[in-house]
Amino acid sequence: MQLILNGGRIGTVRLLREHTVTMMTTNQIGALTVVEQPSVSPEILRPFPSGAGKDKFGFGFQIEQPPASPGMRSAGSVSWGGVFNTHFWIDPRRSVAAVVLMQVLPYYDPRAMGVVRGFEGLCTSTSASSCSEAQAHARSASVGLLRCSSS
Repeated sequence: MQLILNGGRIGTVRLLREHTVTMMTTNQIGALTVVEQPSVSPEILRPFPSGAGKDKFGFGFQIEQPPASPGMRSAGSVSWGGVFNTHFWIDPRRSVAAVVLMQVLPYYDPRAMGVVRGFEGLCTSTSASSCSEAQAHARSASVGLLRCSSS
């Protein structure tokens, strides 16, 4: 995630061309938008993703389109999640990358999404103490948090 925030670099080492990162993080589907995926098995997943009907896709990421929810990730942020409620987002405008790791079914469970959204709201704040608050919130909710960092 830090690699994407840094435009393809980790420290002084370039691992991806800047053009590659641009292609990964800009609209590659034209006028199409992300559509809600229905659930055929509610015990495994709920309809997803948020942003359906407005967001776009790059090569590998869902891209937040305006209007972004107040106090959450910025328009232009990229994200994705996994079926056991693992979620990440990269917000280049705020220079924030965050991961929430859970092992909970169903995917997009309302309680799990409440933790994700609560954590996101804390992480997208500009204060360094908010990241610590977010980590404490995740621990109290029994959520394994890998990292919330700003570059």
